[in-house]
Amino acid sequence: MNDIFSISSEEWENTYNVNLKSAVFILKELLNYMSNTTSIVLVASQNGVVAHENRIDYGTSKSALIQLAKNLSVDFTHIKNKDIRINCLSPSSIENKNNQPYLKSAAGKKLLQKIPYRKFVTLNDTSNAISFLLSSKSKAMRGQNLILDYGYTIV
Repeated sequence: MNDIFSISSEEWENTYNVNLKSAVFILKELLNYMSNTTSIVLVASQNGVVAHENRIDYGTSKSALIQLAKNLSVDFTHIKNKDIRINCLSPSSIENKNNQPYLKSAAGKKLLQKIPYRKFVTLNDTSNAISFLLSSKSKAMRGQNLILDYGYTIV
């Protein structure tokens, strides 16, 4: 929950380490263990697509994760004996039991009014999208970012 005026170097680095650096180096370590046909889904965020208040580190790290999927998709073409697909899923706020107090608060109701379909993404919505991206039904999707937000980013 930082803006340019409040972010510290340590907070910036921690966010990038968690959201970006960890993905790069975990995937690098796992490459030799991946099967001949592998699908990877990185979980980004709508914050990586549209600007939000007090998300200077989080939003830019998720944008970088989306770009990482594009770059890795190109890199993976150089692995001739494997077909590795990588894509991102960028959900908006996912409704769950932990965030119910926030979603029912004035701030949550204000957020809901910004969503054209007046719905928050559910865990079921999210798992269905991940299942699709992992399945052979999405085999032509490479380095893409699937936004799951009931229309938030289109307005």
